[in-house]
Amino acid sequence: GIYPKGNVKPEEVMITHGGTGANDLVLMSVLEPGDNCVVIKPSYQQHYDIPKGSGIETRVVQLKAEDNYQLDFDALDKACDANTKMIVLTNPNNPIGVTLYDEGLRKVVDIAAKHDAWILCDEVYRGLDENYMPSILDYGYHKAISISSMSKMYSIKKTKCCKAFILRRNYIINYLHQNTRISKLLFYAQFFLFFIYIS
Repeated sequence: GIYPKGNVKPEEVMITHGGTGANDLVLMSVLEPGDNCVVIKPSYQQHYDIPKGSGIETRVVQLKAEDNYQLDFDALDKACDANTKMIVLTNPNNPIGVTLYDEGLRKVVDIAAKHDAWILCDEVYRGLDENYMPSILDYGYHKAISISSMSKMYSIKKTKCCKAFILRRNYIINYLHQNTRISKLLFYAQFFLFFIYIS
């Protein structure tokens, strides 16, 4: 499979109406008033505008040209605090393509674990390298969420139902389905919209 080191089981995968739907579902389900999220930018606009538009404090760690767009892990750690619910990133980065490999992803996981934060890692371009590209799921962190897509690496543009966010543990799926009513609403709304899309 594409997650050989993550030990991902079929029951830990949820299919959504597009990667966009997956991002929306995770962000709207996990983040609550009083939380903050830390977004590594540049990134997919959804990752920072959905929380911001929902009234969630959204903190930015900016990748800078003068640093060759390498992530400053100290800045990421300092941006997090006791109210940080989620760290959000794209890997490989969208749009600039900089990639965190094993050492970098381990550091992100360590920082998230230190602050008891979820990680939302959009990995739709994972696989561009000829060698194995690690996933955020490879490190056994129980609050790591990977979003993948059929439309980028597999060039299957029109299969909007065949995109998934992939979850490390079953209780994360249960969290999304049971802990908030909006997650259920969004989940079923995505399938309703899909049937409108194909009809």
